[in-house]
Formats: sequence, structure tokens, C-alpha cells
Amino acid sequence: MIKMGKKSKNSAVFTENEIVIFENNFDEVLEKAGCFNARSITIFVVMYIVIMFGAMHIGGVVFLAAKMDHQCVVDDETMDLVSEKCHINWTESETMKSSPVVENKTSKCTRYSNEYLLNMSCSSWTSGSSLPPSGHIEPCEAWSYDQSVFQSTIISDFNLVCSNTWKTNVSQMLLMFGVLIGALVVGICSDRFGRRPLFIICLLALLVSAILSSIVKDYWLFSVVRMMVGLASIGLCVSGYVYAMEIMVTKYRVLFGQAIHATFSFGFMFFALFGYLERRWVYLNYIIAAPLALLLVIYLCVSAESPRWLVSKKRSQEGLKVFRQLTKKDDHTLKSILKVLEKNTTPILKKSSSSVPYNDSDEVIVEGNESGNTVTIFRNPVLRKISFIFFYNWFAVTCIYYGLTLNTSSLAGDPFLNFFLSGLVEIPANFGAVLLIKLWGRRPTVCLGNTVCGVALVAMVLVPEGYQAVDTTLYLIGKFCATAIFSTIYLYTVELYPTPLRGNGVGICSGFARIGGLTSLLILMLGQINTTLPYLTFGAIALVAGFLIVLLPETKGTKLPETVRDSEDLYKRRNFTIIQQCSCKNS
Repeated sequence: MIKMGKKSKNSAVFTENEIVIFENNFDEVLEKAGCFNARSITIFVVMYIVIMFGAMHIGGVVFLAAKMDHQCVVDDETMDLVSEKCHINWTESETMKSSPVVENKTSKCTRYSNEYLLNMSCSSWTSGSSLPPSGHIEPCEAWSYDQSVFQSTIISDFNLVCSNTWKTNVSQMLLMFGVLIGALVVGICSDRFGRRPLFIICLLALLVSAILSSIVKDYWLFSVVRMMVGLASIGLCVSGYVYAMEIMVTKYRVLFGQAIHATFSFGFMFFALFGYLERRWVYLNYIIAAPLALLLVIYLCVSAESPRWLVSKKRSQEGLKVFRQLTKKDDHTLKSILKVLEKNTTPILKKSSSSVPYNDSDEVIVEGNESGNTVTIFRNPVLRKISFIFFYNWFAVTCIYYGLTLNTSSLAGDPFLNFFLSGLVEIPANFGAVLLIKLWGRRPTVCLGNTVCGVALVAMVLVPEGYQAVDTTLYLIGKFCATAIFSTIYLYTVELYPTPLRGNGVGICSGFARIGGLTSLLILMLGQINTTLPYLTFGAIALVAGFLIVLLPETKGTKLPETVRDSEDLYKRRNFTIIQQCSCKNS
């Protein structure tokens, strides 16, 4: 942990001019100083592993709430009386007989009354046929569960079957609602209090809430705790991603950004392995929660605040000290770098008012290290336009991504293998996007991904029944494109918002993404009407997103904007068309 209280004997005081140079040329200073050393790499690795476990907790509902085949059971006293009366051993066959047959299927939610079962002749029990139909039917109060795939899930422990089936959707909704709140709150708080404190708070909250969710015995309390799991998990992603992008040199920003998104892929793959080895949901939950304690200790020891954030909060002297320790450069080296960059520096206009100023066009101006706030995003015309387009794109890609991921269970075959493959297909999507981003840029990658995803999912409506291979191929194409968009849109958003508003912007966008996650659960319910309706809806949403993203500027090869004016300058390039961009070799 960095200690700021004492200065070393050789520590120099940076002049105001050097601080100005540092503020105005942060990316250039970072490029020349370098960001790769044992400490920074350790920070990155720990953050990536933490986010990977966070992804497991978000996707964990696939196994924790996996459906289990069930059958209504009779109370022990009735079973003993029938067995003694007819001299039989009560088996699965007698359990099946105790429930009525409805449409050639044994009912799983109702059974014959105890009085009716006790009054049945022994010949009826010993015969191979079902018991005679009767009006003496009552709702089931207990069930037995098929443990051939899962030994236990929340379905079996909380009896979320028959009239209680709807509760399963409620717990998933509350999880996604927690993700929504976390995305909004953590982004705003990280801009105000710092990236590091919020990451630590979210990590601790995830550890505690994950363990509590395995302990509680009441379903509604479990659902509330799961909401906290969702809040903390997405909070790690928001604060961690912004932190990583802020201390990463421009040329590696794309690669590291995609690596963060690959943590979801690896998280799903490892979770499939853990789920295969441990079929009891409580212990599976412990397995993905326990490592967080060790990771928290390591992160507390090696982490540091984002120096770029410190600069944006008028704490540039402190930012330089943290920067020096993160890059392992002494004061003399940093002063030399700043001297070389001095000729490229322009003076910072000092503001006499602490309030956010406006020009004659009623535009919010945030210059230099002036902060701004969430209102700035909506009051500034340029940021407002950028934000609304991002809001819809984040909503769209999350809706599609989670819709397809949660619908993995609809695929035929082994559930663990299917979930593993669902994560595996994301890896080439994440790193394949890196090539497209470097070749074409952010905007064409998102546009192409949305278009191909939309066409593939809409095409699923046209596939005749029986062509399962074609359906699966189109499904995987859609998942591939959604993953590529998901990872690219994060990077694109970070590169268009100015530093003082970056956490706010990413947080609000992530909030709209979580609304998309909630919406995906509702869209999947359309499958009860027609199995192709969800895919048609997802496809239409993707096509609209692909059109809207064309209205944004490209950020390839640009520095992270430090002020609102920088973002406005980027927006002026929006008329540079995608065709021109892709054909321009030097862009």
C-alpha cells in the first residue's frame, strides 16, 4: 500500500509549471515512463481475477437455479400405513401412483388425498396400472427431486416448483436489479471518492454477500442478498475497467480492455468446470466466494489510486507521487520527461468560480482539472447526444448478450458442456475484436457486429423445424457478435467521455445495460408464445443499434479526452464516414 505521509530524502518538489505539463500531457508522460513493472502487473492480474470471479457470480444463476425434475411425494405416515396394510415396500412406482394422470402425464403439482390413498384396495396398489381417477385431489406440499444431474439447487432447497415457480424469476430479476443499481452508484461514487476505494468496497461486499447467500434459509432473504451480489459484481467491473484504462498506455489500451472482457469468458468456463465437479449449489457458491478473501488482502497490499483521477480532482502533486511509485521512476527521470514535453504545453485557464461555467450557447465548460458532475453529461449538448446513443447501444448489447447466455439451457446436450462452450466462443470474439479495432476502429467494429448479429438472429425465424445445426450456428454467430460488441463498447465509451466525467458516464451507460439485462428476461418469456419471437426481437434491437452508432465519432489513435472541450472536438469529426475510415490506411 502506498504511504503518502513521508517524503524520501531524494524526493523533489514539482513546480507548478511541471504539474501543468503533467496534467496536459498525461498520456505522453505515461508513454515515456512506461507502465509495465512487477507492481503494476500484479495489480492488473489481481483485478482481472477478481472480475472473473464476479462474472461467475453473475452467471452463476445458470447452475444455482438450474431446473430439476420433480415429483409429488406422500407424507411418511401415509406411506407407512399403506405399506403395512398391503405388505408392500413403498417405491418410486407407488409415488407415481399417488398422483393423478393428466393428459397422459403424471401430475407433478397435485396428488390424491391421504384419505383416498388409505381407502384404496391393496389390489390397486399391487397392480401395474394407475389408481382409479378420483375427485379427492389436493395440491402437493412436498416433492422429491431428480439428482441425476444436480444434487441440489435453489429450486430443490426452496421448493420453487408448481405454484412457486414464479419466485425463480423474481430472484433473477433482483440480481439484475442489483447489477443496475451497482452500475449507477459505483460509477458516480468512483468519480467522487476514487477508483481504488470503490473497488475495495465492492470486493468486500461481494465476499460477504456471496457467503451469506449460501447460509440464509429464507428464500426472500436469499433474493435480497443476491441483489447485493449483483451490485458488488458489476461494481468491480465498472471501477476496475475505468482504472485499468486510465493507467494504461494508448497502444496497449485495446488489448487490455479486451482482456478484461475475456474474464467473463474464462469465468464462465471455469464455473462450468466447478459446477461439473460440485453439484450442490451451496458448496459451489463457497468455491467461487472463498478465493475473494485472499484476493482482497493482496489488492490492499499492492494497489494504488489512479493518478489520472487524482489530477482531475486538483490533487496533481499527489498524483505525481503515485505515478512515480506505479511506474518505478525517480523524480529526476520524471522531471526530465516533463522538460521534454514542456514545449507542447498550453497554459490552463484558471476559473474564478467553483461552479460549473456555461458559455453563450449554454454549454457546460469543464477545462483542465475542473471536475463537473453528472448533470454536466445531460446539460452539455454534445455529451447529451453521445450519451443517448451509448445508452441505447449498451442497453441493446446487454439485452442480447444475457438473453442468449441465459437461453443456453435451451440447447440440447450436457448443460455443463453447453455453458463451457458458451464461454469458449467468447474468447475468439473478444480478441478477434482487437484485430478489427486496430484495423478499422471502434465505430466500424460496433456497427458491423450489430448488423451481423441482427441478421443472424432474425434469420433464425426463417429456419425450418428440424434444422438444429443451422439454428445452433446462427445462435453462436449472434453470441459471437454480441460478445465482440460488448467488449468494444466499453472501450469506445471510455475514450469519448472526459476524465472528470468518465466514471459517471460509464456508470450510467452500465445502468442502461442492466435495464437491458432485465428486459432480456421479459423477452425470453415471449418464447412461451412462439420459440422464435425472442430471437426476432433481439435481432431488431441489434439492427437499430448498428444504425445509431454511425452517428458517433471515431476514437482510434486519439488521446483520452481530459475536458469536455476535448470531447466536443472529437465529436466534430463525426462526419468522417465509416467507408472513408475503413479505406484510409493512415487513420
